[in-house]
Amino acid sequence: QVALQGAIEVAKQGTVVNPVEPLNWGQLGAIYENVMSIINGADGPAIDAYVRAAAGDPKNPQAVLNIARVLVASADRLQNDLKTLQQSKQPDEARVKSLQGEYVSRLDAAFKHLDNAIQLKADFTPAYFLQAQIFERQGKRSLAIQKTEEARNLNFRDVGAGFQLGFLYYLDNRLDAARKEFERIV
Repeated sequence: QVALQGAIEVAKQGTVVNPVEPLNWGQLGAIYENVMSIINGADGPAIDAYVRAAAGDPKNPQAVLNIARVLVASADRLQNDLKTLQQSKQPDEARVKSLQGEYVSRLDAAFKHLDNAIQLKADFTPAYFLQAQIFERQGKRSLAIQKTEEARNLNFRDVGAGFQLGFLYYLDNRLDAARKEFERIV
């Protein structure tokens, strides 16, 4: 806790000393993002810091991707809370609907940020991958495969893209396509 608080204070001091430097805001956002799994509510400050970083560097697709990544992680946390709530003996239906709505809203917002990142840099494959992951979370595997194929086609030698595509083919029971993709990357 002491080390974390110290890191946050140092990063905040950087934003005070030079509030227009997007790297300072990005560092602060990264600290909050890295503790989201252990500190409830860290997603808000992470998003706020990344929004400031993106505003300071409006042509940088990475800054926009960072926002989307936090939104997806936040949605995943909501999904876990939702599962826990639904497994209780008497789940609060209003709370269930609220969490479901927030989950969908965060994934939609993340997808829009990723579209913005792709507008900034058409061959920004991390944005395509995260969009594919969002589609997979939404149960839209065919769209996830399509996005991953787009990413792979941007850089045919990208082994990571090929692996992700092969894995999605495998999950979709398209075993011949998966085998061919895995053989291609080997």
